[in-house]
Amino acid sequence: MDGTQGVFMKMRVQLVIEDATGTTTATDIAVIERHTDDLIGLSLEEAKAMTGAVQQRFVEAQARETIERGSTCPACQARLRRNGSHSVHYRTPFGRLILHSPRLYRCRCQAVGRQSISPLAIWLGDHTSPELRYLEAQFAALLSYGVSARLLGSVLPLESVTSVTTWKRHVGEIGTRLDREAHERIQAAPALNAESAHDI
Repeated sequence: MDGTQGVFMKMRVQLVIEDATGTTTATDIAVIERHTDDLIGLSLEEAKAMTGAVQQRFVEAQARETIERGSTCPACQARLRRNGSHSVHYRTPFGRLILHSPRLYRCRCQAVGRQSISPLAIWLGDHTSPELRYLEAQFAALLSYGVSARLLGSVLPLESVTSVTTWKRHVGEIGTRLDREAHERIQAAPALNAESAHDI
């Protein structure tokens, strides 16, 4: 053993986003310093941190476009006036995101009084990404909620993203929706069968 650590190297990871006008913005996601005799490739924590950072910057860019579109009246194209702002949370498999969301007064041609809306809150829906709900349902079908949370948390930046209580509620909502859709299909089946029998 000669005590050397190999060649020192630094890797800089950037996210480059190009908008509809062709304008690009570059954001540093991570800077990793390592000797060639250290860990080969990325550590799990480095990968989780980078994935979470990419998700945050990507959704922020999408949110800016959504807010810009929502700041104009769809009927008369007038710019909407601001009525303060608030923070909106959005849960994803790659971390909990906190986004700045302005509130805007509705256009006078669309509403009476001083009603206000949040374009970002409308865009985010129930504030949980479909991908996270998918993972919650898939793992809940195989393992207990606690075990599922620990397994997913070991490979994804899920710290403080969702509680077991919220997870159970999401799975319950999915189950209720699937039951409703199944009943709707069953109710439609007799009419279809009767029509097929008549054709015979």
